[in-house]
Amino acid sequence: MAIRFGRLPDSTLVARRLGVVPRVLVAAPRYLKRQGEPRAPADLEAHEFVFYLRRNVNAAIELTGPGGAHAVRVHGRITVNNVHGVRALVEAGVGLHLGPLWARNAR
Repeated sequence: MAIRFGRLPDSTLVARRLGVVPRVLVAAPRYLKRQGEPRAPADLEAHEFVFYLRRNVNAAIELTGPGGAHAVRVHGRITVNNVHGVRALVEAGVGLHLGPLWARNAR
């Protein structure tokens, strides 16, 4: 048995959804003051992201809001495979991050 996050690629594995992990887009006030606050999903293409997984670098993210779903290609130069490291970099104003809601409590 294994517990996985995210979509399961085509495979012979049998999967059952246990729940949903809400994701949020976050940034530090100092980053937004320096780079400007995105007003629309397309604005995110001009921003720097901090990534948790290398496979997400220069990938498309999907955002859902009142206007429906929007796919946006984002980029960044920093990948950290530790939730505490991602949080520290975002709080330091290095970039934006799209991650799980529960990570806001990681210390």
